[in-house]
Amino acid sequence: MPLVGGCGWCCLTRDHWSHKMNHVWKRMPRGPISERNEPCFFVTMLYSPPTPEALAKLKSELNLSSSQMAELFGVSEARQWRKYTGGERVMSAQILFFALARLELDSKTIERILNRMREIGATIDLDTPSQA
Repeated sequence: MPLVGGCGWCCLTRDHWSHKMNHVWKRMPRGPISERNEPCFFVTMLYSPPTPEALAKLKSELNLSSSQMAELFGVSEARQWRKYTGGERVMSAQILFFALARLELDSKTIERILNRMREIGATIDLDTPSQA
């Protein structure tokens, strides 16, 4: 299984350390998942995404529909969720973290994090559908 880091769609170029201090990170072109067979390190994080089977098992354990899983994971629609369980996409660490934080953290903690996001300029309301 390929290891994927960062956003799960691409990885940072090998010279990212020289750009890190300037907050300018170059990205390599996105390629087919099957061609990404080297470990990808994002600063100090090594991430290997869950398999499509593991994501399908989680969906089954939670007894949620694909639409509900899409909402939980913050992806646009059930069709996008099925791309993860169908192996067309790999799950990024950020998306996985977002969903599992919503499952594991209490509402007070989540609201504290959302408020912090708002303090630095984000607009976020988990109960309001996207305008997209």
